[in-house]
Amino acid sequence: MEYSVGKIANVEKASEFVEAFDFEVYDILGTVHWFHKYRFILWVIIGLYLFGVYFGQKWMKNRPPFKLTFILFFWNFGLALFSIICTWRGIPEFLYLLSKPDGVYLVACDGDPHNFATSFWVLALFLSKLVELGDTAFIILRKQKLITLHWFHHAATLTLCWIGYEHYEVAGRAIFVNTFVHSFMYF
Repeated sequence: MEYSVGKIANVEKASEFVEAFDFEVYDILGTVHWFHKYRFILWVIIGLYLFGVYFGQKWMKNRPPFKLTFILFFWNFGLALFSIICTWRGIPEFLYLLSKPDGVYLVACDGDPHNFATSFWVLALFLSKLVELGDTAFIILRKQKLITLHWFHHAATLTLCWIGYEHYEVAGRAIFVNTFVHSFMYF
C-alpha cells in the first residue's frame, strides 16, 4: 500500500489559519493503515446495511409506522451540531488555501500546508457516515417512501469516504462544503 507520506509528514499542529486542540492530534499514518488493513469491515457494514434496507421494509410492511418525533429531533439536532463543529474546525484551512492564487489546486490536489485540526475533522466526518446509515432506519420505521437514491447514496458515500481515507486524499478538505450544507439540512 502506497501512502501519501509526504502529505502526512507535513501536518502541523499550529498554522496561520487554525491551531489544533490536543485531542485533534493523532496518529494519522496509523489510522490510514487501519482503514486499509480492515477494509473487510466496510464490506460487512455495507452488506448488513443493504440487508437491513431490504428486510426492514419487508418487516414493516404489515406494521403501523413508528412515531419517532422525539428521537428524530435529537438525532437531527446532534447531526446538525456535529456538522457545525466540523465546518467551524475545517473551513479555515479550506478558505485560507482557496484565497491563494492557485487556490482550487491547493484545495483539491496539494497536501501542503495541512493541519491536524482539518485532518481530525475529516476523519470524524468520515466516521459519521457510519452513524448516518441510521437515517435510513428512521425512514423505514416511519414507513416513509425509501427511494433508491437514498440508500445508494449512503452506501456509496461510506465506501468512498473509507477508501478515500485509506489513500489519505487531500481532496477530503472540500468535504467541509458538505458539512456546511448538512448544518442546515439536519435542522
